[in-house]
Amino acid sequence: MSKKINTSKSFLIVGILLIISALTLVMYNLISDYIAGNKSKNAVDNISTIINTMKNISDDIDPDKKMPTIKYNGISYIGVISIENIEVKLPVISSYNQDYLKISPTLYKGSIYKNDAVIIAHNYKSHFGNLDKLFIGDKVEFMDIEGNIFNYEVINKENVYQENSSQLYDGEWDLTLFTCRNIDMKYRTLIRLKRV
Repeated sequence: MSKKINTSKSFLIVGILLIISALTLVMYNLISDYIAGNKSKNAVDNISTIINTMKNISDDIDPDKKMPTIKYNGISYIGVISIENIEVKLPVISSYNQDYLKISPTLYKGSIYKNDAVIIAHNYKSHFGNLDKLFIGDKVEFMDIEGNIFNYEVINKENVYQENSSQLYDGEWDLTLFTCRNIDMKYRTLIRLKRV
């Protein structure tokens, strides 16, 4: 009888520890999302103030030109991405690393000027957490540091297994946005866009 009671107590303790671990992970993610959202908001407000005075819609940018950057808090940014349908306006960091990804979306590969840019962000609600809610035809705007505006339209949406990262570069897309899927972290949501 006491062996059954000890086993039951052991299962109860393990269950409680698992619940505490899950709650801790959820809290960590919520706090990380909040911090990232605040950092992005502060950066986008400051960067937007600087570049809003120079707004242009440009068709004649040399594709081989290096994208200009602006520094804010020691980090180089290439511009601001706005996605109205999911209420996102975020600064884009000029290069990718895991630490930068905790702050804001980053340029993963390519260039806006060459029409082959890939932008990655965490699936925080304050970043690309609602990317999967975009639909074909939705609009995206990117404004570079010089105030040039590039307008895009969603033309494809797909989910790929994380191990198939080569699919990230397949096809002819002017811009790709991607993040982890909220439903299944083994997959990535890819949003493909063409410049309009």
